[in-house]
Amino acid sequence: PCRGVRAGTLDGKILLVQDAKKGDPLSQSHIDGSIKLGAGTKVTADQLILSLPVRLHDFERINKTFDISNYEWHLSYAEVKTARAKIFSTFKEQIKDKNFSIHLPDYISPNKLIDPISADQSTRNLSWKIIQEVVDLASELQDYTNCSVPIVGSFSVVNGSKPKFYQALSETINQINEKNCVKMVPQFLPKVAWYFGGSVELDVFCHIDDLSFFEKLPFGICLDVAHCIMAANYFNQNHSEWINKLLPLSTHLHVSDATGIDGEGVPFGEGEINDNLNTILNFGGRKVIEQWEGHLNDYQGFKEALNYIISKAN
Repeated sequence: PCRGVRAGTLDGKILLVQDAKKGDPLSQSHIDGSIKLGAGTKVTADQLILSLPVRLHDFERINKTFDISNYEWHLSYAEVKTARAKIFSTFKEQIKDKNFSIHLPDYISPNKLIDPISADQSTRNLSWKIIQEVVDLASELQDYTNCSVPIVGSFSVVNGSKPKFYQALSETINQINEKNCVKMVPQFLPKVAWYFGGSVELDVFCHIDDLSFFEKLPFGICLDVAHCIMAANYFNQNHSEWINKLLPLSTHLHVSDATGIDGEGVPFGEGEINDNLNTILNFGGRKVIEQWEGHLNDYQGFKEALNYIISKAN
């Protein structure tokens, strides 16, 4: 993914108004200046229990820039094996006063989605290996920070009937918690997901008709608001009604704006979240701000999202 100014967008001489460090990508913020966070952002973000997604390569800089109390680790399948060692060596001092959640990788290999209940033994075994690595990280973080570290996962591969799928997944979640005291919450998904560079239609965690299955999950769901908007739009239904029905079953939120059936992560105020934002901000749990490309251009997207959300909360 492009991390800096895209090729062909600059013409002639340019003047840098912000220092550029050797080895860093040249971004638009070096030319136009960086967006500023509003006064009191940290205090209000913590009061609202807002969280930001972080990766191993950008946690330190994001934490220095925002210094909020809540973050969600987003790990690739290749990073899972070494994540625990790096976090507790490189970031040990920075994490001790923070609260975390962890997002499971969607993939277990370049061509396979995570699926711990797969009928294919190799897929199942590799999925469990990755899940156990993440569970071990969550467990150690819980002990170190003295705060619950939930794991969010996207489970979209169905083997057999939907009732059997949800039942098997519920048993898996219970098994993990009984053995490790770590809570796992499946996230609500879009009807049309983007996997392997193309669009794929899903059958689970993407319709309000499955509410009775969600109610039986041990620790509820992670309501991804953008996914909910897009899924409801796909079925020509009212996404506000879906959000209001799903919130009581939710223990964790992913928050971004969306439009249509595939317009995920558009800037807040340009999508269809509208008046639902106030309802979402009143949710008592953690709310991870998943602004599309929010980590680029000196975190412009994250800054704009936090400024917008906090302006609506005041």
